[in-house]
Amino acid sequence: MQWLPFHSLTEADYKAIIRTCRSVFPYTTLWYTGGSHTFLVATPQPLTEETLTTLLAHAEDSSIVQGDLGSPAVIRGYLAMDVDQLGAYTGPGPLVTDDNAFFLPDNTETLKIMASLQAAVGQ
Repeated sequence: MQWLPFHSLTEADYKAIIRTCRSVFPYTTLWYTGGSHTFLVATPQPLTEETLTTLLAHAEDSSIVQGDLGSPAVIRGYLAMDVDQLGAYTGPGPLVTDDNAFFLPDNTETLKIMASLQAAVGQ
């Protein structure tokens, strides 16, 4: 799991970070917790509905998980994009490399990214 806030990033930079993660971990999903905060979850195999249901069943028995993240229904609601949706969102493009660094603050695009994510989770 990798926390990926997107405040002060351009959308192109945000997508490049995700593409870079997916180039190493092809089974990456994007989770959106609100505001300008997302996280990437990489799994060894595709995250199926069955696997997600099983994992969330374990969360139902954990007061620590529920205290930090909420109920299984709330946690499920954070899933913004599955593997295929995430690939379509980022599309082809550059990866982040030593000779392709960026991260120049750009708060003007934060709202653009937030709108895409809110649409993905139906907010």
